[in-house]
Amino acid sequence: MNTWPAAAELVIRAALARDPQPAYIAAALAHANLLRGQPGTAYRALYDAESAGLFLTRRVAAEVCERAAAVDWPAARLTWTAVDEDEPDGLLALYADGEPTEYYTEPVRILASASDVP
Repeated sequence: MNTWPAAAELVIRAALARDPQPAYIAAALAHANLLRGQPGTAYRALYDAESAGLFLTRRVAAEVCERAAAVDWPAARLTWTAVDEDEPDGLLALYADGEPTEYYTEPVRILASASDVP
């Protein structure tokens, strides 16, 4: 059984509670010996620019947004659309029956070291 994703998610959640900066999260993952090879990407779920969490996959971040949106739009058809058509893997916005919901997912690059911070 591969427990790496669950362990990494726990470390990310703990790091977010202390310091939401990507460099701190990467350091926490490295300290827990959970960085594999090249740094990757995590995905943030957002509502009205407030973070609802950081996740290992965009699908999980999207599910968090969709569950919350289903409370306000229980019968709506939910769809995701790229905010910038030139960056389909960038910021995605959630729509309910074609109307914006203020829910988003965004990629967050995980850096291997502080020297990688732009």
